[in-house]
Amino acid sequence: MLALSGAACGGSGSGGGCTADKATALSGPLTMQGRAFSPACFKVASGSTISVDNRDLVAHTFTVKGSNIDLHLLGGQAGSVSAPAVGTYEFICTLHLGMRGTIIVTK
Repeated sequence: MLALSGAACGGSGSGGGCTADKATALSGPLTMQGRAFSPACFKVASGSTISVDNRDLVAHTFTVKGSNIDLHLLGGQAGSVSAPAVGTYEFICTLHLGMRGTIIVTK
């Protein structure tokens, strides 16, 4: 089941040290595997597509705090969302609280 509602599973990083110069430019899917996001610190342009690939056997969410992004993916599912407005956002998995990361959204 694929549903968008405003939340996200984040990577296992704290996200506190994620800055524009440290962030990885997202060139492929954001992956969920081993109950972690990879990359946990990335940058994308506002409005661009963020592909998300759940490689675990369990469900995860990709919930971006401060936005309406809440992608729910069962194990083995993939989905995509549009990047929010310019800014810095924390993302989490609402099902696994240790999964988190940071997105730097640029123009």
